[in-house]
Amino acid sequence: MSPIPSKVLFTHILDNTMEGFVAEPISGGNRNMAFWRKTGFPAVHHDCPCATRYNEKLDLDPLSIAGRAA
Repeated sequence: MSPIPSKVLFTHILDNTMEGFVAEPISGGNRNMAFWRKTGFPAVHHDCPCATRYNEKLDLDPLSIAGRAA
């Protein structure tokens, strides 16, 4: 097995860190939905009116797949 170049390894670790920061909390990332609250991302509201409304602010708290609110 050949060694992994440090640039490739660093890029991979950085990508995984960023993915974890924005991920679904049930996966172990985005603790307490911090990123979603900060950006105003509503996450998995199945009754979300965002499919029919554009360029409007949604006043919805983030909701995880597990049904937990932020």
